[in-house]
Amino acid sequence: MRITLELNQKFGHGYQIHMVNGPVDSVYNAEPLKMTEAGGHVAWMVERMNKVMGTNYEPHEVLRIAHNALVANKDEFMSRRFLKDIETGRYELTKPPEQADYMMVNSGEALLSERGILLYAYTSWPNEGKKDDKSKAFLHGYCRLLASKGYGGSAGAILQELHAMDVDGGIAWCKKTFAKYAGTGEVIRLMNNL
Repeated sequence: MRITLELNQKFGHGYQIHMVNGPVDSVYNAEPLKMTEAGGHVAWMVERMNKVMGTNYEPHEVLRIAHNALVANKDEFMSRRFLKDIETGRYELTKPPEQADYMMVNSGEALLSERGILLYAYTSWPNEGKKDDKSKAFLHGYCRLLASKGYGGSAGAILQELHAMDVDGGIAWCKKTFAKYAGTGEVIRLMNNL
């Protein structure tokens, strides 16, 4: 689970809450929240998700605050305080932890993240002798997405590049291209369009 306090895009000030948990990717931006209000919402969200998913996260383990949101809200006391703590070295800005590709839930089922869907499609494709039609169609769609975002080459050429890799190289390639080119929801849309 990853929760980020971001600049509220709807209002241009205040915070919005962006939660990513497996395939769940949602944003609460109905009002521009102050940092303390957002913190209360986050605590409630984490408690609810823990009950539903059978996890035991604490808010401080999953919460990140976007630096641009702190800067945009520097007139608010808590935001100003965090910025000062960062500038003085009391707190460091760190990258959020890498999102898990899948998550097990109480029923024993696995929920895949968007990157997990991509990796599943890739790893099932080579294991089927590169003849799994759904995986190949999905990966071809992903390569079209990469081509449209300036990866370089046509979708067919990109797919051939992926086809030539060994499994470990292909997994590393999927992770790298996903981080650089895939936007929120795009992999889900590819899967739903199969």
